[in-house]
Amino acid sequence: MRKAFLYAAAAVAAIAVALAPGASKGAQADPLSFTDGNATYTVNDEGTAVTLTSWDSADTSEEITIPETATDGENAYDVTAVGENVFAMNETVNKITIPATVTALGDGALAGNNLKDVTLLGTTACTLGTDVFNAEAKVTIPADSTGYDTEAWSGIEVVTASSDAQEPEDTPTPTPEPSVTDAPVAEPDGTVADFVERLYNVALGRPSEPEGKADWIDRVTNGGYTGADLAHGFLFSPEFLDKKLDTSEFLDVLYRTFFDREADEYGKADWTNRMANGWTARDVIDGFIGSDEWAELCAKYGIESGREDLGQSAAADNVTAFVTRLYSTCLGRTPDANGLTDWSNQLKEKAITGTAVARGFFFSPEFLDAHYSDAEYVTRLYRTFLNRTPDTDGFNDWTGRLAGGTSREDVFYGFANSDEFGLICDSYGILR
Repeated sequence: MRKAFLYAAAAVAAIAVALAPGASKGAQADPLSFTDGNATYTVNDEGTAVTLTSWDSADTSEEITIPETATDGENAYDVTAVGENVFAMNETVNKITIPATVTALGDGALAGNNLKDVTLLGTTACTLGTDVFNAEAKVTIPADSTGYDTEAWSGIEVVTASSDAQEPEDTPTPTPEPSVTDAPVAEPDGTVADFVERLYNVALGRPSEPEGKADWIDRVTNGGYTGADLAHGFLFSPEFLDKKLDTSEFLDVLYRTFFDREADEYGKADWTNRMANGWTARDVIDGFIGSDEWAELCAKYGIESGREDLGQSAAADNVTAFVTRLYSTCLGRTPDANGLTDWSNQLKEKAITGTAVARGFFFSPEFLDAHYSDAEYVTRLYRTFLNRTPDTDGFNDWTGRLAGGTSREDVFYGFANSDEFGLICDSYGILR
């Protein structure tokens, strides 16, 4: 579920957009809003500019280019700014290009959780609000740009794009590493060599040595090794095992290796609980290999993930882990043997979906007899379906709906139909 869906509305500020040649410039008493494509714009008080105030939350594009112009059907306008929090709630966009017409970016305008690649095409610095970018963003600016105070962008990686006017260097063209791809229609962002080097850095915490790196590359390009094979090779190597990491340290390495991010609180707690209840290191590693995040990461380097090669026993363990997780997040206890077996068998046989099992928990006599408050009900829904604690705005929105007469069942399905829960079900290998 995107945060935009969770929130009743997102506060957005006006963004100036200069009127394109030939358009009417008459002043308006009240701001006029209109939709053009996936965007909503607001005309300024003078009638000479418009504001990009929101982006359609139903759009699931991962890459977006803000249009240079927008039209209300009669008048055309140059887009010159992006308002407050326009993409802050968006969970799917990971790359965005801002045209040269844009001269202002509002507070939190590009702060979406996954929005980590921003390209600014304007050669003159934009006026920036506060916390405009995701804290982990890479921002690319033109080589001949002026006025950007990049030193003030704490933690932001700033890249200067090559100028079209620059003479190309007289260097030989490198020969790309051959690779096996999951998606042959898409060009990978990295090479097999990059993938192997990354494993050395993230899993072993050091740069590669030439002989070892060459051997791993050969195993992929000529020996049919998948990403899963490489991960097993590194994580069960004597060098890694000699580190003698505790559970927390071990999981931190897995998150960085397989998901390319730091561990989230409840996800890490879930894996910790599994290991405390008998899951081996191999079980957990195979659980990470079965995730969509790992498949997407491997695809960026043109590597087959190997997730399809996991044994049926691993898939069965994942199903049991899903049910165990529901006992914890919904009922707040460890599972009873009969209930765990019954729910798990139904899921393994595809006789029931993850949503149906979750509904069985949330509307069970045990849960209903606890008479949880609306606040506690919503909190448990967040933990179960979104794998995190509630954010303030979303929490207030959902509890407000319940106070206003929306049924708990309707709120339940609001969470169950979220993208996040779909990813959770995928990670455990069950039907949503």
